[in-house]
Amino acid sequence: MSADSPHFSFYLVQRLKKQEWPSGQGFDAIFALDYMGSSEFEWGAIPKALRSLRATVLARDTAEVTHRGVTRTIHVVGPAQGMNDRLASLNAWLADDRPRGKERSAFPENLLGQENQWDRDVIAWWAIDSDLCWALTSDVADDLWRAITGTSANADVTPSGGTA
Repeated sequence: MSADSPHFSFYLVQRLKKQEWPSGQGFDAIFALDYMGSSEFEWGAIPKALRSLRATVLARDTAEVTHRGVTRTIHVVGPAQGMNDRLASLNAWLADDRPRGKERSAFPENLLGQENQWDRDVIAWWAIDSDLCWALTSDVADDLWRAITGTSANADVTPSGGTA
């Protein structure tokens, strides 16, 4: 990431689980928000972040991320504009031995295959302060796309054109 590149924050990473009781439509019909325990994730923060995502031209892509020497491919959904900078910021966050956020994201542990009993149901993550969602599988990324856009993952996908 160059000095001129914008830095995106991963301070507010929302854990996402599969919705066990789907009803209606939209984001909540596909994903359940794991309780994060801080007011920063409440009081309208999630609807505001979802509106922000929906107001942009979205891209879906894959990227390589590395934490503690383990590199994995993730599937990302976020604004096409600035996608590479977001991915560079995600890798910079993961470069820390213990990536910090307001609450524990469980992503670094999951990336290393060290998820605990409370995190086994977490299937995706959403940096609500950076408009970036990601998952370890393509199927879950398809669900992220559908939850955000209301359309099939194969409809109007804009590849971002690179990885970080």
